Amino acid sequence: MITLLAIIVFSYLIGSIPTAIIVGKITKKIDIRQYGSCNAGATNAFRVLGWKAGLFVALFDIAKGALTTAFISQIRFRYSTVKSHLVNDFGRFMYNSWTYFHHLCRF
Repeated sequence: MITLLAIIVFSYLIGSIPTAIIVGKITKKIDIRQYGSCNAGATNAFRVLGWKAGLFVALFDIAKGALTTAFISQIRFRYSTVKSHLVNDFGRFMYNSWTYFHHLCRF
């Protein structure tokens, strides 16, 4: 049970990194949530920040999902692989709904 909880926490924390907000602050000194669709995602990054920044955000977000999936597949424990991947997906779903780091991005 602890291992499954650790998977959820790991997936949630990795996925909660707000790539579009960070790239917006670094490249244009703006909070991307105040422009375009007011969403901190790759599509809004394409619209507001340009194609290079949008592509970086999209690829980094894909890499976050791939990293957690690769990490989970390397763990050897008593739960089935399907169950561990479902738990990983649940953690990634949680960061899309209730992300932790958005309120920290006020620098």
